[in-house]
Order: sequence, then structure tokens, then C-alpha cells
Amino acid sequence: MAATAHFLTPSLTQLTLLAKEQEIGSGTGFFVKHGTQWFIVSNWHVFSGRNPRTGQPRHSSCAIPDECIAVKREMRDHRLVVIKHKLKLLDENENPLWLDHPEHGQNVDIAALKVNQNTVGIARNILSVDGHQEDMFVDLGGDLFIPGYPQGYSEQGSFPIWKKATLATSPEFDPLPINPLIVDTASREGMSGSPCLAICNDSYYRKVDGGPKMELIHKPICWKLLGVYSGRLTAKDALDTQLGRVWRTALIIDIISGCQCARPKLI
Repeated sequence: MAATAHFLTPSLTQLTLLAKEQEIGSGTGFFVKHGTQWFIVSNWHVFSGRNPRTGQPRHSSCAIPDECIAVKREMRDHRLVVIKHKLKLLDENENPLWLDHPEHGQNVDIAALKVNQNTVGIARNILSVDGHQEDMFVDLGGDLFIPGYPQGYSEQGSFPIWKKATLATSPEFDPLPINPLIVDTASREGMSGSPCLAICNDSYYRKVDGGPKMELIHKPICWKLLGVYSGRLTAKDALDTQLGRVWRTALIIDIISGCQCARPKLI
């Protein structure tokens, strides 16, 4: 796991949400690329600052984020340098610059913000076909990883914390992309927007022609992005079920390929 985790770590960024220059929250994002366009993917509720079920502001002051600070990493003189970028979330008319799902809108808790190459640094595309193996079989109860920034915590000031999870519902039992997967993990604020990953450093199994037979594929440093983690099902206290939602990768593809920007729907 360690080799692939180190390989993917530059692809994650902590997100600090700002409203009129004041910090109002934090989350996690990760870099993906569609064609020549780069995006930071996170949750709808992170970029909008609203509850996706009610449309109401999540912050106690009702402030809505208009900017965020993202982190990129570069190599300079054989040293790793961490650089912070301030990115606009709203235009001059307070319309969102991020994209939501072209059909389901806020009912899918994913959003993607277009960024230019200068914001990416040495990040790798988590959806790159060189590493992301869509056909990797992940069994019910299989090990997963959700790297992010719980309660804003990071390693050495910018590196994510790699938290473990297990797959609690099977994609095979519920193949509809609109229905989120459920994972068993102990998460905290700041993890919203994290990628949910199955990781392999040497080999993985895949189904043969969609049937019950499996074959072993040897490939170093590979992974499968299952989707975007959006927080726990319930969060009343620390003894809750510790189950979380993961919105599936197919929905990310819908957003970054459809490129339809929508104003948050106020309910």
C-alpha cells in the first residue's frame, strides 16, 4: 500500500473555505483531468457551503464561501515546496464557478472546480488510465483508504492522513450509479471530499467477461477510485454507527465531461 499511497499523495489538497476573506471551514479535494482540463473534485456541500438536502447555509453565521485556498506541491532544487493558491468559487454575480451534476444537481454531493495547470504542480490525475483500474474487483468487506484532513490535521503541514475503511455495501448488489456506496470508517470534519480508494502495489483480481470467474492481473502501483467520500450517515456523537457515504466515480465523470455549471438550488 505504501508505494501507491506515496505516489498519490501529491494528488490531494486540503481546502480552506473563505467568505469575505474569513475562514469558515475546511475540506479535502483531489485532482482529476478530463482531456486537457484539470479539476479539483470535492463535495457539493464543501464548495457551496450549503446542506445538500435543504439548501440552507451550513455555517452558523449563514456565510457562504466565495473563495478557497488549495495546496500544490512542486520540486525546486531537489526539494519539495508547498505553495498555497487562492481560488474563486463565485463570479462577480455570485454564480458558482464550480460544476455540479448536470442532471441531479445537489442531490449528488459532488462538485468539481476547473483549475489551470499552474495550480496542479506535481499532482497526478487520480483517474489516469495508467494507474486507475476500473475493472479492479473490490469485495464486500474489502479494505479501502480515505486520505484527507480530519479536523484540519495534516502531516508536516500539507500531507493527508490516510485513514482506513471497509466496503460495507456491494456495488454488485446495487449497480445504479446514483446510489452512494456505504463504507465503515471513523471519520471527522475535514474529510469531506476525500477520494475513496482501493489500493494495490503488485496485483489485483478482475472478473473475466463479467462472470464469476476471476483472473489475477499483475501491475505495480495501481488503484481504483470508488468515488468521493461525503461524511458520516449520522454524526450526533462519537458512538454513532461510523458509516459514511461514497458518491460513485461514474458521477464524477458525468460532471467533468458534461461541464454544466448550475447555481445551487435553494429549497
